[in-house]
Amino acid sequence: GGHNPLEVPADVLGLFLGQSALGPLQDDGTLKTFPFGTAFTAVEQRLLPALDHLRQHAHSRRAMAALAWQGLSGGPLTDDEEDCMVRMAGESGEGPLGRLQRLVLKAALLRTR
Repeated sequence: GGHNPLEVPADVLGLFLGQSALGPLQDDGTLKTFPFGTAFTAVEQRLLPALDHLRQHAHSRRAMAALAWQGLSGGPLTDDEEDCMVRMAGESGEGPLGRLQRLVLKAALLRTR
């Protein structure tokens, strides 16, 4: 078989998918998420990984149930995480659905520390 000139090497594709060799530097805080600055507030920057975590698991009822359980049984939130909950308070409604949304957000914050 011939070489496909449109085939993207896995390491290059990984860069576009956020899976780069820089991952460990991002994980330990050496490389900031927004090294050139951002218009996001500190609270919004903290929320982004948690919201991304929710987006990645939203398709699975089992994953969402596990998040809700962790929201119920997980430990206390930090002050910054409490600020995130306050920031998102307007996004969740009243009643059981709103409570469920708050539980899964709490769990996502705990998981993305």
